[in-house]
Amino acid sequence: MRVRRGGRVRKVDPAFWPFVPSLPLFGVLLTSYLVLGLALSPVGVAGDDVAVATASGAGDGNRSSANSDSSAQDKAESVPMVGRPAEVKTRVLFAHGDYQLSSEASAALAEFVAEIERHEVRGVRVAGYADATGPAPVNDVVSLDRARAVADFLRAELSDAELVVEVIGHGSARPAADNGSPEGREANRRVEIVAGIACDD
Repeated sequence: MRVRRGGRVRKVDPAFWPFVPSLPLFGVLLTSYLVLGLALSPVGVAGDDVAVATASGAGDGNRSSANSDSSAQDKAESVPMVGRPAEVKTRVLFAHGDYQLSSEASAALAEFVAEIERHEVRGVRVAGYADATGPAPVNDVVSLDRARAVADFLRAELSDAELVVEVIGHGSARPAADNGSPEGREANRRVEIVAGIACDD
C-alpha cells in the first residue's frame, strides 16, 4: 500500500495497513488526551502534594499533635484527679536456689507496703523469676516459691486482709539480664511486685 505525504508517495509496510485509516482518529484522541490532561493536572497534582506532605511531614504533623496533647495533659494534671489509676512497682532479689527473704528484701517490701497504703490499693501482682542455671522444671518451682514468699509477707503487712494478691512464677523464661554473667544471673533471680492503686493526689 502507498500513502501520499507532502507530494511524495511513501510505501507502507503491509503489516501496518489495517492501522492507516485510523491514523487521523488517533491524532484527534491524542490531542484530546493532552488537552484534558493539562486541564485536569492541577487537581491531580494538588491531591498528590497533600499525600506526599502528609507522608513526608508525618513527623511534623505528629509533633504538632503531640504538642497539643502535651498542653492538654498539662492542664489536666493541674487539676486533682481522684481515682486516677496508677501503679507502684518494686523488685527484690534472691540468692541462688533460695526463696527466703533476705533482710534487705524484707526492708524493701516494708517500704513498698508503706508507700501503697497511702493510696487505695486495687490489687497486687507478684511475679517470681529464676536464672537459667538449673533445669527448667526446677526454675519454675523456685520462681513460684519466691513469689509466694513475697506474697505471704505482703498479706501479713497489708491492712486490707481481703486484698487480692496474684501470684505467678515464670521460671527462667523472661530474663531481665544476660544469664552469661554473675551480675546478670543475680538480676534474674528476682520477684517483681506491681500494685494497682487509685491515686488521689
